[in-house]
Amino acid sequence: MTCASGAFATEWNVSTVAALTNAVTQAMPGDRIILAQGKYTFTDEWMQDDGTGKNLLVITNDNITIEGAVETPRSTWTDQDEPVIVDGNGLGSIIKVDQSNRPNQNSARNRLTLKHITFTGATYKGAAFADGVTDAKYDFVKCTNCVFRQNTCSIGSVTAVSNWGELRDCLVTNNVTTTSSYVLRNANAHGCDIVGNSGGKLWNAVCAFGCKIAINDSSAVSNGYMCDKGSRGTCENCDFRENYSSRGIIGYFDFLNECLFEDNTNTYGYALFVATAATNCTFRRNMSTALESSIAQGFKSLYNCTFEENQAGKGIVYLYDNGIDAVAEGCTFVSNKLYNRGQGGNGGGGIKVVRDASHLCTMYATNCTFKWNSQLTGGYLGGAICATNSVSGEAPWAAVTAIDCTFSSNKTSKASGVLGVYAKKCRFAGNSNGANNTYNNTAWLSRLEDCDIHGGGLADCVADRCRIHDAPAGNVDERGEFCVFAGRTSATNCLVERCDLNLTFGCLYFVGTGYQMDAEFVNCTFATNKMYTFRYEGNCSATNGVRFVNCLFNGNFNNYTSTDFGTCYSTSSSPHPEWLESYSFVNAYYGKFTAGSGVTADQFANITNAPNTLALCADPKFAKDGYSAAPYWSLMYNSPLVGKGDTLDFSAGDFDLAGRPRLRDGRIDIGCYECWLNPPGFMLLVR
Repeated sequence: MTCASGAFATEWNVSTVAALTNAVTQAMPGDRIILAQGKYTFTDEWMQDDGTGKNLLVITNDNITIEGAVETPRSTWTDQDEPVIVDGNGLGSIIKVDQSNRPNQNSARNRLTLKHITFTGATYKGAAFADGVTDAKYDFVKCTNCVFRQNTCSIGSVTAVSNWGELRDCLVTNNVTTTSSYVLRNANAHGCDIVGNSGGKLWNAVCAFGCKIAINDSSAVSNGYMCDKGSRGTCENCDFRENYSSRGIIGYFDFLNECLFEDNTNTYGYALFVATAATNCTFRRNMSTALESSIAQGFKSLYNCTFEENQAGKGIVYLYDNGIDAVAEGCTFVSNKLYNRGQGGNGGGGIKVVRDASHLCTMYATNCTFKWNSQLTGGYLGGAICATNSVSGEAPWAAVTAIDCTFSSNKTSKASGVLGVYAKKCRFAGNSNGANNTYNNTAWLSRLEDCDIHGGGLADCVADRCRIHDAPAGNVDERGEFCVFAGRTSATNCLVERCDLNLTFGCLYFVGTGYQMDAEFVNCTFATNKMYTFRYEGNCSATNGVRFVNCLFNGNFNNYTSTDFGTCYSTSSSPHPEWLESYSFVNAYYGKFTAGSGVTADQFANITNAPNTLALCADPKFAKDGYSAAPYWSLMYNSPLVGKGDTLDFSAGDFDLAGRPRLRDGRIDIGCYECWLNPPGFMLLVR
């Protein structure tokens, strides 16, 4: 051993275990201990037992540096044949930073610095730990360009570094912990590879930056996450790949940013990742195999995150936390799958929210995309978003609001688009049944405003200013019937066009056995559809009614006749003409009628609750025939239907399908559009 003075108080050059032990014992604050290349294997004679455990090297002074005589990065070192190796030989902890005798245990910074060394064979409390430290703002063990390999630890300890340490450009690999122990604890990690560790938990109270965390296995732990937040938890620019846990990978972290989570697995009934916020993260091909599990839970904010090809039991992003108003903005949910939970279990291939009196949580999704999400074996509900709300007095869609989102090609047996969602300015296309690819209802128990719905229907929904179009044959509601609307329905200022439901008695509105008629259509336009106006089963209840107010039927036909309205009776029961009394038309107009299907125009006009209010209008004079700049099915200024509607409860703040004021000069037009065209030569003078 040689000593020299320089930038450090004393520089110790060592090449044996004896010299290393002596240098550590005599080193004063600021000293530097340099290990020559080679392997330093400890034996029993170097063991120090303080009554609480066995340690090989004990540091008692401040600011000691121990480093290997090598400057090459550890990424160039040969595995298990690194330039400088310190081997604990299974005897105990390799380095203990002893704070117990200091008057103020948290007063010193940078107590120990380790560089360019491989630590292996440690037991008890691991390779390096600080004893008696309680203040998180101090870094007591700082490691740079080090390797921690094949260390083990006892119950409640740490195999690599613990108690307010910092690791930079280190490799932590093949360490084995007990079920209640950690590989890292109370440390920051920068640019580290944490790979192939097993047994217990991976870390507690660690902030990671630019790290790779891969192929770690904490499946032996049933009561904790692989990575617990502890007193702090942040991950930025990290890759989590192929980790395996019985409970979850990330537990209650504060913030995730620019991270990749790929091919991780969770086998217990918890979320794979639990954190407060995530930004610009990708979650791909992760799997939570238990029926009660999810991929991500407890997030207050998700910004520009992607969830792709994940599998879970009850939802990809799951929210069931009291007092949280969560936000998902600019996120993408693609090709995620849920396990089939049967009719009693709701899904959520993108987002699942459960709101009740004890968990008053809400989710706001803005500018998100949901595509190709499904259930693995034809599961029941919520292909993209599934929300349930049991709070008394609240609407069923109070839990989730979706604004400017796109839902396309999602598949479940029922409610392939959304369940329990307030959707505004959203687009729905091609959401279908996963079993036979027929199109089922786009939304159930939801409210939709200013939405475009391509190839799907609505069940028990409220719709305002929506365009529903091109629903193909095979479009079914939540009860498996072929229709555009079903159940409790309220539709205002909506356009239904080009829907082809002529197969198997498809219809505009359906009510089935055990359900009662309860629907109202106000200022809606139904044009060029192939379907019946309504259908009912023989044993359904006609307690309530179905009303068409200020509605316009034009160019529709059904399986039997070319007509703008008609009824389809159940094939399993005889017709009940008296049930027509449950249908009423108020200021409703049709363009053509052909007798058939057991009902006549006179019957409709006279048997309804509002007699003589269903009228013929063979030429409504649509703008499509003379003014191409206006919406296709809007009325011309000279249409006989301008100003013919019942104003009902419309006010100055209401709008038509095109977003224009619904009232003009105190009057309202028939159909979904208000005419704001002016006759030729009309001049508007403004002073």
